[in-house]
Amino acid sequence: MADARGLARTGDTPLIGHARGIRVFRAAWHELPPAGRVALLGVLASAVVAIGLGVFIPLETRSRLLDAEGRGLQAAVTALEPALPDLTGPPLDAAALADLDRLVDQVILDSDHVRAKLWSLDGRVLYSDDQSLIGRVFGDVRPNLAEAVERGVRSEVTDLSEPENERERQWGQLVEFYVPVHDPAGRPVAVFEIYEDVRLLEEALGGITTATWLAIGSGLSILLVFLVVLVVAAVRSISRDRDLAEARAIELGGLYAEVREAAQTRRALLRKVVEAHEEERRRLVGDLHDSLASELIRVLYGIRGILARGERLPDDVHAELDDLEGLVVDVEQQLRAFMSRVRPASLDAFGLPAALEEAADRFRRESRIDVRMRVSGAAERASPEKQLVLLRAAEEALVNIRKHAAAGCVIVSLRTADGRVRLDVDDDGVGWPDPTTPAGGGAAAEAPDHGLGLAYLRERVVSFGGVVRTVRSRLGGARLSVELPLEES
Repeated sequence: MADARGLARTGDTPLIGHARGIRVFRAAWHELPPAGRVALLGVLASAVVAIGLGVFIPLETRSRLLDAEGRGLQAAVTALEPALPDLTGPPLDAAALADLDRLVDQVILDSDHVRAKLWSLDGRVLYSDDQSLIGRVFGDVRPNLAEAVERGVRSEVTDLSEPENERERQWGQLVEFYVPVHDPAGRPVAVFEIYEDVRLLEEALGGITTATWLAIGSGLSILLVFLVVLVVAAVRSISRDRDLAEARAIELGGLYAEVREAAQTRRALLRKVVEAHEEERRRLVGDLHDSLASELIRVLYGIRGILARGERLPDDVHAELDDLEGLVVDVEQQLRAFMSRVRPASLDAFGLPAALEEAADRFRRESRIDVRMRVSGAAERASPEKQLVLLRAAEEALVNIRKHAAAGCVIVSLRTADGRVRLDVDDDGVGWPDPTTPAGGGAAAEAPDHGLGLAYLRERVVSFGGVVRTVRSRLGGARLSVELPLEES
């Protein structure tokens, strides 16, 4: 148990080592380029094929050697058949056995073929150099005899454990050949069993096997050298590519930082321009209110004072003063409307919802288009600058609707939730003039910018970390959507 715990602590258990090897192989595999993977698979496939050939070739050679030896013995038996006695009659007498023994010794037996038996088809020994076996019947040999008659020759390496091989066990292991014997009519009448020393076969197979594995080993060595060269080249190439990629990443990182810094600087400058623009508008409205508007009020009151003493004025002068009073009132109203558009006083006094309501009322009066307001959440949480951006976005949308939309209904929605404030202006008009925008596309069907007004608006919104979307409205017309974060980004 202590040894097992020590192995577990050091991480040297066979299971952990196997898992580590798998991880290393996977990492190396993913590092290889496609050509390297193909080459590695080719080498592995070649190794598998080579090993298969190393096993198959000796087995096939063994089978072919046995077949060749069997055909040679079959030819020898065929040459011996005319001199054989009648094997279908009574048992052979001593003279016939002596003649048969002489023929077998001359034609079949030699230094390699050490013993022969002649069997009847029912498993009875007709001849053997061991006289004690003649006439005995061995039933277990009948399948071998039948197969030899059917196939022509049957061969196998035997360990001599069968009862009929008791006298041959001194050799330890032999090759058995069963060769059928035919009568003059060509009918099988008996089967020769010829024993061959197995060492001859083993020597032949040993030489062939050695040559085969030497050839396979040489081929695998060449493949291994090729694989090593390929892997080394791939690793070097990967290292170079990795170094180049890292250098490029560092370079791109620096460029990205520069671009991001430039974008932030541009946004900051744009915000300063917008703030300066709005400050100039505020100053202009203040100047107009303190100078021109006040002077118009004084002129109006002066005219009305003169008219109050109208009994001493001629009728034509009185009429001209009436016309002049109406003109001054009209100019004063236009001036106030202009100042409201330039810098709505309601935005500073009452906040964004009130300023939007004022813009909607003005649009309703001027265009006679129905406008509905929907407000949810506390838009006052946004900074004054962002509220002003949203107001300008609504005014730009209403101007575009009046000029281009041919709408009958407009919905202005202001929603504050999840740390963001969003303005949507929807109409039921003709939609954005873009033939690629699918009808009924909803919020997913985005249209490009139309005109310098929206492009400038987009710049202002982006400078505050927001986004502008021009899409097809669910009312069937166009939607302008502006979304800003409540907090500074």
